[in-house]
Amino acid sequence: MWGCRCGNCQPGGKEMTLAEEKELDLVRSGLTYVTGGDKHCKDPHWHSKYPWKENPATMPNNKRAVEATFLRTERQLSKEPDWKSAYATQVHEMVNRRAAMKLPLEALKSWTGPVWYISHLIAPNPHSVSTPVRLVWNSSQKYKGLSLNDMLIKGPDVLNPIRAVLLRFRAGVYAALGDIRKMYNSVWLEDQEVHLHRFLWRDSEDQAIEDYAITRVNIGDKPAGCIAQVAMRETANLPQFRHFTAERRVVEEDAYVDDILTSHNDLVQLKTLTSNVEEILKAGGFHMKPWVYSGQSGRAKAKIMNIGPTMILPNQLTEDDNKALGLGYTVDSDKLHVMRGRHQALEEYTELSNVKFTRPLTPSNLLERPSGITFSDGSEHAYGAVLYLRWICSEGVVIRLVEAKAKLTPLDHKGDPVKAEMCGAVFAARLKNYFQRHCRIEVGRWYHFVDSQTILGAIQRESYGYKTFFANRIGEIQNSTDVNDWRWIPGQSNVADTITRGASPQDLMEDSEWQSGPKFLSLPENEWPTMSAKDVAAQARENLIKIQKKAFSAALTKEDQVKQQAQSSRRLTGEVVQKLVDVKRFSTLLKLVKTVAWIWRAVEKFLSVNALDKAKWEAVPSGVITATEREDAFRDICLAAQDGVCFPETTTDRLVVYRDTTGLLVCGGRIQSFKKEGKAVPLLPYCAWVSTLLAREAHCEAHDGIAGTVLRMRKKAKLLTSLSKVYFSERAPKENLVRPRHKFHRCKAVLTDLYSFLEKQDKVMLEEMAVRNGTSWSWRILPADSPHRNGAAEAAVRITKKALQSLGGGTNLTYSEFATVLQVAANLANERPIDAQVQSHEGCVQYISPNSLLLGRASQTGDLQTFDFENYPYKRLREIQTQVKSFWKSWCQLAGPNLFVRSKWHTAERNVAVGDIVWLCDQNALRGQFKLASVISVNPDPKGVVRDVRVRVSLSNCAPMQTTKSKDKEDKIQHTILHRDVRRLVVLIPIEEQQ
Repeated sequence: MWGCRCGNCQPGGKEMTLAEEKELDLVRSGLTYVTGGDKHCKDPHWHSKYPWKENPATMPNNKRAVEATFLRTERQLSKEPDWKSAYATQVHEMVNRRAAMKLPLEALKSWTGPVWYISHLIAPNPHSVSTPVRLVWNSSQKYKGLSLNDMLIKGPDVLNPIRAVLLRFRAGVYAALGDIRKMYNSVWLEDQEVHLHRFLWRDSEDQAIEDYAITRVNIGDKPAGCIAQVAMRETANLPQFRHFTAERRVVEEDAYVDDILTSHNDLVQLKTLTSNVEEILKAGGFHMKPWVYSGQSGRAKAKIMNIGPTMILPNQLTEDDNKALGLGYTVDSDKLHVMRGRHQALEEYTELSNVKFTRPLTPSNLLERPSGITFSDGSEHAYGAVLYLRWICSEGVVIRLVEAKAKLTPLDHKGDPVKAEMCGAVFAARLKNYFQRHCRIEVGRWYHFVDSQTILGAIQRESYGYKTFFANRIGEIQNSTDVNDWRWIPGQSNVADTITRGASPQDLMEDSEWQSGPKFLSLPENEWPTMSAKDVAAQARENLIKIQKKAFSAALTKEDQVKQQAQSSRRLTGEVVQKLVDVKRFSTLLKLVKTVAWIWRAVEKFLSVNALDKAKWEAVPSGVITATEREDAFRDICLAAQDGVCFPETTTDRLVVYRDTTGLLVCGGRIQSFKKEGKAVPLLPYCAWVSTLLAREAHCEAHDGIAGTVLRMRKKAKLLTSLSKVYFSERAPKENLVRPRHKFHRCKAVLTDLYSFLEKQDKVMLEEMAVRNGTSWSWRILPADSPHRNGAAEAAVRITKKALQSLGGGTNLTYSEFATVLQVAANLANERPIDAQVQSHEGCVQYISPNSLLLGRASQTGDLQTFDFENYPYKRLREIQTQVKSFWKSWCQLAGPNLFVRSKWHTAERNVAVGDIVWLCDQNALRGQFKLASVISVNPDPKGVVRDVRVRVSLSNCAPMQTTKSKDKEDKIQHTILHRDVRRLVVLIPIEEQQ
């Protein structure tokens, strides 16, 4: 059923989702097969109920809106008598063949169900011989925000792939082309659907507007296509046609909408096949037009009811014109060609209609099964593949072009022919698989030709040794083809080169190499100019190294190169620094960079004014050195420092080190934390003078320790070794020593006074505590090598470090901005609940956080939450908030059980009990939100261990210092019941401590 053994797969090899399967069941269940006659028709036919999303009884009566549309259309038609006559002819034709009917007054009064009217208009249809002018039903017209199509389910796509239908149409020696007459109108509607398809009509303006209704499936309805296709295939599955195996396959696989295209190697069997297909479809109410067979002069004449004169369009098809799914088909010569339009601006595109292709892929008088041959190629601009069939007949070797596929290379891979050739080889493998899956021709042997020794050698090896781009595609080729079928040919013999360099219509004619194949295919196989993979292994070995994963430092994409080119405004060179500047005469890096930048500006000015013709020329400094000039100058200095330095391979492999387009070695970080979008900095040896200047500059900015200075240096360059010197001096007098104070960065004097005031306040509070509690304090020093003695604190530090690692290295925050990020992150970490109190009379939970003990507060939250960036669009603030969000996302996943002291592994755990106040670990929690809940039921296992519980999530907030009962809390608070595993819970207050 449905062309598949399981009966559930969609026709054409498509896969359906669960929703599409349900929609297909609705469509199928709405079909009813009527074997005998009824009020609609005496012959067997199908009735259909539409699949509705909602009850159509809720639809309003839109007669007034449709009447206004009809009157407007009538006024427009009054200006065009020919179109008005064609319009009336189509309406009368529908009534005569009972696709529509006039509703009598008794039916209008007696009907109590839902009613809906559909507006209509006329449109030209030049591609149809029988219906050049077609009525268009607007089922999508809205009335009060609702249309008929809004209430209907579309159903899945049940059409066969048009490419597969054409492939099977070309398989046989003889072909037949059929067309189902009025396919959509072959399925009748139920009474409810009929009254939901009412429309208005009158022949002249002096008559009254009357009500009509459509009685068949309407082409403008959303599920019409699916209903007609399913009804046609269900007809083929009727019990009386079980013995028609080939005919049923034609109906299910060789049909596309209302066209049936099939082929066979025997003309007599083909006519028998089409006759049986016509018999099957007639049993379902589908009637065929006369069949068109290859080689005949035209469509067979048949007695068709005279409809009357209709409009003849200037570009209308004639009776002798035929088309096969968009392609022109010349019946007498059995050729396919591209349909030509009337108004084509491009001359070459118009000439494509003169290119004709042989339809049958199977020649006559064949001796054995054919050989399938693919050619693939790729260039900087395009890649593709072409498939041929090589037949050995009694007259000789016959080559038939099957199909070709081409594609333009992506913009970020322009100029990389190796990747394009690999993609072309993938297309060749896909052409083979598609042909085997959809065509009924059995191929004896396959050959795949490429003109790249690198690609051929890569296909013969395992795919895991290559970069990701090549590994995925090589794996697909190896899984779908036999690697022994791939061979190498010279580039001049590769016909796929036509795809990569383009061709004119004259190069695609019937006698061209493109359609007849390369000349060497007519020769015996032992005379082909091909080489196997073993023959080209030695030459391809050197090129394979370029696409293998030797080291991570080779992973530089074309996009990264474009970024590096965009960042540098000119070509870098280290000769300016080496020959014109003595770097050791400079004491600061800023002066050195400015000097090199001024030299470059002088050179550019010298070259722009042609100073060689002047007797005297001076480079007068003008303007200010820009940031781009400073960056280029610094990169020049780094390039000069790298000259003659050999970095060890262990360092370059451990770090992501590569050489950019300017020749500068840059480092993107360590392999474990490398991000392609991150910023890469130059690599410097520590013995270079520029490294010393860089260290001095970093140290003078904040006078940090070794770690802080190195971090500042790595923002500009990467040093392999950081040198530190410690100077020992004599013990200074006590009066020269001052207490260490907080480092202020660009602060005002008033802030200094404020800090001094707060420092005095802290001292007073310390004295008061000493008076109350005494000064007999004992400090317990925990060894640094024994973190298990301070497990809770160590766990908190470890989790915070992991969360801070989520910030990444691609940020460009200043020191103050980064300090702000850390302050907000610390505030979030200290907002976690450490104790809770149940407010039973209010139905909420208030908890105490570390901030409550450290700071004190009068509000329920200490986080500023996020900002409204639309009304407050500051880029720097946006960056700070982004980093805080990143910290929260990682911290909330890591925090939880690790922040609380747990029993040792050898101690029995306490089961979670009913009434416990727990903290739910939710990785999707909003920033600063901690979900607290109360356990309402437990589910122990047979051993008595509680594995999962049900909790009631309550309103929770941090308890303020002074609380006042709010009147809003007197209302009943809505709770949420959740089912959670105990491993995702943290017990804050056991039920025993609450009592």
